[in-house]
Amino acid sequence: MADVTVCLHSQFDLKPQCSEAGFKVAYDAFAGHLRDAGFVVSWQLSRRLAHAGYDTNPPLTAFVAELLFADRAAMYAAWDHVEADGPEVAVVHRAVNQQVCNAVFFLSEAVG
Repeated sequence: MADVTVCLHSQFDLKPQCSEAGFKVAYDAFAGHLRDAGFVVSWQLSRRLAHAGYDTNPPLTAFVAELLFADRAAMYAAWDHVEADGPEVAVVHRAVNQQVCNAVFFLSEAVG
C-alpha cells in the first residue's frame, strides 16, 4: 500500500430505513470514485465495537469510516472535487449522505 499521511474520519449513524449492506455498497462506490480520480489511497468502513476497558471516551455513533490520502495535497484536491459537485461525484456522494445522520468529521495526520 502507498504511504498514507492524512485520514478523514467520519463518525455517524445510519438512518432507520437504511441497511448496513446497502450503505456499504454506496460508500464503496463513493470511495472508489475518489480512488479512481487519484485522490484516495484506501478506505475502511467499520462498525463501532463497544468495550468497557477501551471506551474511555467513545463516540456516540455506531459507524466509523476512514478515507486515507497520501498527503495534504490529495486531501485538499478531493475536497475541491467533491465541493465542485460535478455529475459523477454528486451521484455517489449523495447516495452516501442521504443514508446517514449524526455525522461528525475530523482529519488526522501521521506523525513523523
